[in-house]
Amino acid sequence: MLRTRRRWWLALGLSATLAASLSACGADRVETVAREDALGLLNEHLTEAVTCLTSMAAQLDPADTSEELANILSDCGNTTPLNKDDDQVIEEGLGRRANVIHSGTTVGDHIVLHVMTTGTGHAQAGVANARAYVVTCWQVTIDPGANVLADYADSACNDAILLLYNPYAEQVPFSDLHVPGV
Repeated sequence: MLRTRRRWWLALGLSATLAASLSACGADRVETVAREDALGLLNEHLTEAVTCLTSMAAQLDPADTSEELANILSDCGNTTPLNKDDDQVIEEGLGRRANVIHSGTTVGDHIVLHVMTTGTGHAQAGVANARAYVVTCWQVTIDPGANVLADYADSACNDAILLLYNPYAEQVPFSDLHVPGV
């Protein structure tokens, strides 16, 4: 009987060691996989934003107020923080939209928008677990008369919006991403 108990504990110990070893397989890659997933989603959200803004360009007018601009562009992203100061942004929050349009200014007959686009990724291998948060902050100039988006560029992230999303998110340069047609 004593021998059977020893074998049972030995079998349990070996099983635990085997399970721990197997769960470690791929553990060194979970952070990489989570980041790759986040970057893929970031690029997808960026493409959605550009496509939507392109479809809305003809509806815009440089004479639009911030409220009118926010209403027209609301399908393209969260426009709650549009042209608001940091205190208002923090007070009102962001919701869960992947694209946040936070600034819109008129320059002659054009409208310049500043946008933050986000992506998250998750990976797990056994007991190893990782989550990645990435953002890109960018601007685009819209010519409503010609229905054209142009002059895409990197832009500084709005600190209040970044704080609400995730202050530790990795900021990815817009120029490192690929948007079809840009």
